[in-house]
Amino acid sequence: MASIRKRGTAWEVQVRRRGLSSVTKSFQSRKTAEIWARQIEQEIERTGVVVDREPLRSTVLRDLCERYEREVSSKKRAGDRDVYFFRNIVRSPLGRLTLDNLRPENVAAYRDLRLKAVGPATVCRELALLRHVLEISRKEWGYPFTSNPVKDIRFPRLPPHRTRRPTSEELGRILDVAKTYPNPLVTPLIVLALETGMRRGELLAARWDGLSTQDATLHLPITKNGFPRLVPLSPVALATISALHQSDDRILPISDNAARLAWGRILKRAGVKDLHFHDLRHEAISRFFELGLSITEVATISGHRDFRMLFRYTHPRASEIARKLAARPH
Repeated sequence: MASIRKRGTAWEVQVRRRGLSSVTKSFQSRKTAEIWARQIEQEIERTGVVVDREPLRSTVLRDLCERYEREVSSKKRAGDRDVYFFRNIVRSPLGRLTLDNLRPENVAAYRDLRLKAVGPATVCRELALLRHVLEISRKEWGYPFTSNPVKDIRFPRLPPHRTRRPTSEELGRILDVAKTYPNPLVTPLIVLALETGMRRGELLAARWDGLSTQDATLHLPITKNGFPRLVPLSPVALATISALHQSDDRILPISDNAARLAWGRILKRAGVKDLHFHDLRHEAISRFFELGLSITEVATISGHRDFRMLFRYTHPRASEIARKLAARPH
């Protein structure tokens, strides 16, 4: 049974149960004190013991994030992204909170603050990472959380999925400009993105020892989803690769940053707006379906293991559908 009383400017809670040691804690508001008391009583009802909450009182959220970065993120293939997200969390007031004071309203305040600086997708990734940090802390590191506060807040609504496809005229201008770019590997990078549907990172990591000119395939040992993939190459893709000079283990020895900068400069010179390099993957996948390839065949090329996700990358042109409808026998 819990008793709450005012002591000076604070509210003191004491939870007592026969046969168990009592638990006492002070709060600045009565409402917070009542919430905490209910949580402790629920814990006792569920477990029959008084949980030692000292780890929650003596640890700040920043400590958990740093431990997660060392023990979990360091083993992820894309763990450097976690480092970027953690940097924003630990520098915020949320990162300085002790775990026993971590509440849904604190996380919601962080969400709203971040939405003023970055887009909903970034905020959703940060919150998802924080949610996993707290789950790992509860399940594997022994922190006695009664609930995960991130699970109790609304995530930002994500914008609609991109459906942008470049026109033939836009692609023509982009390739014309790319051919005049100082780095001669930029044009093959763009052509291969359109011909294979490979991600920029996959293209930049592709190696000569993964190429089979006899089978017209390119083996990717590491991909975004963690599974290797054998990409079939079109005649254009194979000819593009074969025309390159083998000066490095990688087929396209360009840094990711150089490729990003080149793409932005080429778009500006070509006068093309609102086109991401990743949109070339959407374009390639849409073309595969327009060629009549099956879902399984397209998934083999793109590496999608979830057909629902594959459909998000498929944007058939209404004009092309209308042309097919007009060609039907009447």
